[in-house]
Amino acid sequence: MPRPIRSQSGGLAEVIGEFVGASDMSVVQPAGAIRTLASGQFSDVVSSPDGSRVYAAPGGILYVLNSADGQVLAQYSLGTRLGAIDLSPDGRTILVVENGLANTGRVYRVDLAAGTSTSFSTALSSGSFHDVSFLADGSALISQSGLGILPLRTLNMGTGTFQTIGGEYQSATLTASADRAQVLVQPVSATQPSHIYTAGSGITASRVNLPDPYAGATVPLGPVGVQATAAAGGLHVEGMTLNVYDAGLRLVTTLATDYPYLRDPSGLTFSPSGDRLYLLSAAADQVVVFNTADWQVIGAYPVGTDAPSPRDVGGTFRSYGNVLQASADGSFLTVISGNGIQRISLAT
Repeated sequence: MPRPIRSQSGGLAEVIGEFVGASDMSVVQPAGAIRTLASGQFSDVVSSPDGSRVYAAPGGILYVLNSADGQVLAQYSLGTRLGAIDLSPDGRTILVVENGLANTGRVYRVDLAAGTSTSFSTALSSGSFHDVSFLADGSALISQSGLGILPLRTLNMGTGTFQTIGGEYQSATLTASADRAQVLVQPVSATQPSHIYTAGSGITASRVNLPDPYAGATVPLGPVGVQATAAAGGLHVEGMTLNVYDAGLRLVTTLATDYPYLRDPSGLTFSPSGDRLYLLSAAADQVVVFNTADWQVIGAYPVGTDAPSPRDVGGTFRSYGNVLQASADGSFLTVISGNGIQRISLAT
């Protein structure tokens, strides 16, 4: 018989107690799997390619943490209100966005080997930079928060020049494939649109996830930006609808058909191999595990703390789509909660 997912508090029993949808819950959380790596308010978190380091940004400091025990290995004082961060595929360079500036976009580049940092700034019509992603050619894609119709930008770090990409991409969440050839872009909008930015080509696909957002119960409660891109870039998942798309944003399946109670999660991320999709349910404080071969649920992990609600993720509590992440080596998950960073071992 399919088994229910039940949270530590028992609060999910009424929400999704009927069934998970898998006859064999083959994924089991090992004893001692949950560890709090750090306490406090963190804007974003990424892990190193080998899984040995976690990079986190609270306030104006970028911390380098040992992923096993949370020990602080290094720190960089960069600004006053750091936001989104991204790590280059080779693990040598980090980009960090400064939030809350007035009509100014600023991003810091940290050379982890040399221990040095450089900043790049440009004048904006409104607000500040929002999210950032490395691209395959070594440049960066950047979104902007603020008022009005806001474009994307690319940054050439060799020349320090920004180039504007026209369109309406206000406060867009950027989620890249492992090789940074594709970036899934979701701006704030009632219709929850998704776009694919292809390095060297620009926007190559677009999809409206909620064509009629004001039809009854489907009205979005606020911007979220929860999405996932498989490492190879061939699959994308949008959180509000739980629609699964291919590389051209053509619909593959809708997970909400079988699992309507899992719609609108706090986080989504693929395993590095793409054989698993992890979904963070704030209602359950659990990570639900899908097998991507048949899109059936095969297990669930408690996270050991209160997971942030989707409204917090897209509102005052920011994580740029990274509340839930799988380490690049596939050995653990990280969860950004309202009071720290949880590490969940995937070792069996």
